Amino acid sequence: MKKIISLIIMFFLVLVNVYALDKENGYAWLNKTLVENDWDFEVDELSLGILALQDANYDVSDGLEVLEGKKTENSWNERIKDSALA
Repeated sequence: MKKIISLIIMFFLVLVNVYALDKENGYAWLNKTLVENDWDFEVDELSLGILALQDANYDVSDGLEVLEGKKTENSWNERIKDSALA
């Protein structure tokens, strides 16, 4: 019984370490995806992508311009969620 529990714990520890190694690849993929599509995404997707990349010190100035361009008078799509994210 102890061997099975030990194997399960070791399995989860390996998975956690593998996930941590792909963080930079994840940021690179997100940046590539947003840039290749000219930042043309829905307001919520765009906002969250900008927040993630900005936290990783990527240049998101083009994305911010696109996001500002999606703004109507005082909100984004007249939706509270989109406006709060933007």
